Amino acid sequence: MPSSNRNKTTTNGNDVYSSSDAWIDGLAGNDWLAGAATAQTLIGGLGNDTLRGMGGDDILWGNTTNRAAPASSKGNDVFVFEATRQANGFDTLMDYHWSDNKKSERDVLDLSLALKNFKPQNDIHQYVWLVASDKGAVLWIDQDGQGSGGAQSWARLEGVIAGDKVRIQIKSDHSEGDYTLDVHPGGPVAPPPDSTAPSFTSATESLNYQENQSAGATVATITAASDNLGVTQYMFVHSNTTHSATSEDGYFSINASGQVQITAAGAAAHVNNFEAGASNAHDYNIVAGDLAGNWSTAVAVTLNETNDTSDDASALSLWVAQSGDNIWNAAGTAIITATDYIMINKFPDGTAYHFFVNGTELGTPTELQFGQSSTVAVWDDDTQFRAGDVVKVVATFNGIDYSSEVIASGDNVGAPLPDSTAPSFTSATESLDYQENQSAGATVATITAASDNLGVTQYMFVHSNTTHSATSEDGYFSINASGQVQITAAGAAAHVNNFEAGASNAHDYNIVAGDLAGNWSTAVAVTLNETNDTSDDASALSLWVAQSGDNIWNAAGTAIITATDYIMINKFPDGTAYHFFVNGTELGTPTELQFGQSSTVAVWDDDTQFGAGDLVTVVATLNGIDYTSSIIASGDTVGTHSVIPA
Repeated sequence: MPSSNRNKTTTNGNDVYSSSDAWIDGLAGNDWLAGAATAQTLIGGLGNDTLRGMGGDDILWGNTTNRAAPASSKGNDVFVFEATRQANGFDTLMDYHWSDNKKSERDVLDLSLALKNFKPQNDIHQYVWLVASDKGAVLWIDQDGQGSGGAQSWARLEGVIAGDKVRIQIKSDHSEGDYTLDVHPGGPVAPPPDSTAPSFTSATESLNYQENQSAGATVATITAASDNLGVTQYMFVHSNTTHSATSEDGYFSINASGQVQITAAGAAAHVNNFEAGASNAHDYNIVAGDLAGNWSTAVAVTLNETNDTSDDASALSLWVAQSGDNIWNAAGTAIITATDYIMINKFPDGTAYHFFVNGTELGTPTELQFGQSSTVAVWDDDTQFRAGDVVKVVATFNGIDYSSEVIASGDNVGAPLPDSTAPSFTSATESLDYQENQSAGATVATITAASDNLGVTQYMFVHSNTTHSATSEDGYFSINASGQVQITAAGAAAHVNNFEAGASNAHDYNIVAGDLAGNWSTAVAVTLNETNDTSDDASALSLWVAQSGDNIWNAAGTAIITATDYIMINKFPDGTAYHFFVNGTELGTPTELQFGQSSTVAVWDDDTQFGAGDLVTVVATLNGIDYTSSIIASGDTVGTHSVIPA
C-alpha cells in the first residue's frame, strides 16, 4: 500500500507502482516501480524488484540504501531502460551486482526497449558495451549497431570496475537470450552533453517595486526558471538580441539568482520617481541560461513602479496662533513661545517657497524655522505681518504650485479682515450609491469636498423653503461637517432602505457647503442611488423528496433527520409567509416543519400528511410576491402510503 509524505513515497508488500514523486521506496516485497519524466530516486528495497526510471536522470537502488546490509536483504533486481536516450536520461545504478553463483545476488539490465531492433544473429558487442571509469562502469549503447560513432552513454553503474560482469536481457521473456558482458578498462568519462534549455512556467511576469530606491537596491526577483541540470544565470535581452546583465536603458541589472537591482543611472531616472514618468510600467525581456550556454525563451517582465506617498505634496495649509501660545516639540520643550507665528506644512526636500503679505512678496522671512518637527515649518514674526494681514505661502514641488493663505490675527489688538468668499463645488451634480438594509446612523455616502479660501466648516441640506438643515426635509438622512451622509432611524425604516419596496430607488437632495464666516456655496444636486442587497432576494422555491433511510447531515457531521420521508425547501429571508398544500388541500403549518438546520434550507418532515404519489405544494410570499413550487412525493422505499387524502 503506497503512502506519501510530500514528495516521498513508500510502499509495502508486492507492489506495482508508478509515481512522479522525487523519492520512491519499495521497502519489503517484490516490487515493480516506475518513475516519471523527471529526475527521481527509486529504491527497490528487500525482494526481487524491477525498477524503471522513465525520463530524467534517475538514481536507482536495487536493494536498500544501506551498503552494509546483509546479503539476506538483497534480491535479484531488474533495471529497465527506455526506448531512446532522450526518453531515458542518464541514470545512476547505485548497487548493481552480478555473480556466476546462482545463490548470490544476480541483477539484470533490461534493454528490451532500447534494443528492440536487435536480432539474435547480431553481435551483441556492436550494440552495447561497458567501460570502466573513475566513477564506476559506464553503459554505452549503439542502437543501430553500426559502431561506436553513434553510441551514447546511458547509465553509470557505481562500484562496478574493469573485469566485472554485467548481465543484460533483450526480451523480458528471455525469448531472444540473455548476455553477460565484461566491463572493459577505461578512464574518466565526461558526462553527456547538455542541450536542454531552461524554461519559465509563464511567458509574462508583472512585478512591483516602490519609487525612491537607493542605487544597488533589489527591487524585484524573477520567478525561477527550471532546468535539467540547473539555472546558472539570468540576462536582459537587448533589441539586437544580445544578452547582458544590465538592461538596455542602463536602469536595472540582474544577478545569477534572478534578483533585479536598480543601477545608479536608474536611481537618478524616472524609473525611480513615480511622479516624473510618463508611464510607471517598465518592460524588459529576460532569459535564463545554464552552464552549457543553453538559453530559455524570453519572459516578458513588467516592472511596475509604485508610489512612495512620503514624498507626495498635500495641499499646503497655514494657521495662526495667538501671542502667548507655545509650539511644542516631541521632547516636550516649547520651541516658540509668547509670540505670533504662522505654521505651514513642511513639504519634502527640494520644495521652493515664496512668501507674501498683502500681495507683496517677501524674501525668505528672517525668523522662518524648518525642521522643528518632521511635518511643519514655522514662520515667527512680529514685524512683517500683524492682525488683519493676508499671509500667503506658495510651495513649488515637481513643477506644481501649491498655495494657501490665512488672515493673521496677530496680537489681540485688531479685528481680522472680513471673509466674503463662499465655498464652491467642482461639479453642480453628484451621484452616489449605497446599499439597502443599512442600520440607523450608518454612513451611506460622502459628498465630494467643496473648497474655500479659508476652509469649509459645514455641509447642510437645502429644504424647499430655502432653509438649511443638517437633516433632509423628508427626515431620512443627515449630514455632518465632513460631508458624510448618514441614514436616520426614520430612513432605516423607510423605502429608502428597502430596494424592493420603493417606487424609485434614486433619492434627490440639494446640499450646500459653508465656512466659518457663514458664506454658503451654490447647492449641488445630489442623487443617492439605493442599490440592491441580494441577500434578501427570493430565488425560485424548490423542493425535493428523500427516501426513507436517507439522512440529512449538518455541518458538524450529525444526522439531523434520519430514516423518514421529508420535503426540503429553500429557506427564504425572514418575513416570508409560507402556505402548504397536499393534493390541493391547504394544511396548517406542518407539525414537524424545522427551519434553520442549515443556513439555506427549511425541512418539512412528516409521515402522516403526505405519502407516495401525493402532490406537495409550497407557496412562499415575500414582499407581496408569491413564489410557488410543487413536487410528487416518492414515499418510503419499503412500501407506499395510500394517497393522502384518499
